[in-house]
Amino acid sequence: MKIKHFATILLITTGLARADTIDVIGQRLTFSNPSGYCTLGDSQRERELMDISQRVVSPGTRIIHAAIRCPELEEFKRGERDELDHWLQIQLIGQKGEFKRMETGREAFLAGIAKTSRPLNTSEMNRRINAALSDAGLSLSKTAFTFLGRDGNAVYFSARMNLNVGDTSRPVTGLSGMTLVNALPMTISVYEGTGTATSRKNMQATLQQLLLSVLTEN
Repeated sequence: MKIKHFATILLITTGLARADTIDVIGQRLTFSNPSGYCTLGDSQRERELMDISQRVVSPGTRIIHAAIRCPELEEFKRGERDELDHWLQIQLIGQKGEFKRMETGREAFLAGIAKTSRPLNTSEMNRRINAALSDAGLSLSKTAFTFLGRDGNAVYFSARMNLNVGDTSRPVTGLSGMTLVNALPMTISVYEGTGTATSRKNMQATLQQLLLSVLTEN
């Protein structure tokens, strides 16, 4: 009871408000977007964006939540921008595309992930990403993934890439935490495309806010 009370106070003081409840393979998942982020909606442009995003990730990953900085999302819905600077995702993980609960403790799950973490097949990853983006006139340069380590909540990774739009190129940085929530294996990721040091610095706080919400509200 005390832990829940502390979590509620912490969520309030960090500017979080309960916003989303979704069904994940028959289980309810409740969490709050980090301050300033709004959940992707159901307009045509938003559905198309989610479709492209899902095609980019591996067959063993299902995007169950996506959010964008609120002002950027409003501009995107109005057609005033096509490129996003700040966005996040919660992804469900399934081996060979089979999404199911893992009846193991979080500590054992994290220890196993950290022990077996090794460089990803970046060639295949880049091939899949560029195939998904080609219809939108976009491409991605070689992506570099880095294993950062773990704590009691998650195993952390980072990614760096360049998004090419016509003759222009912009850097994209991602920060992810892989964890187990009520036997559901998932990855929580935040991205930024401004290329500024300040924006990259804020990514860790954004990731921790969302991770804290997912872990304490379920």
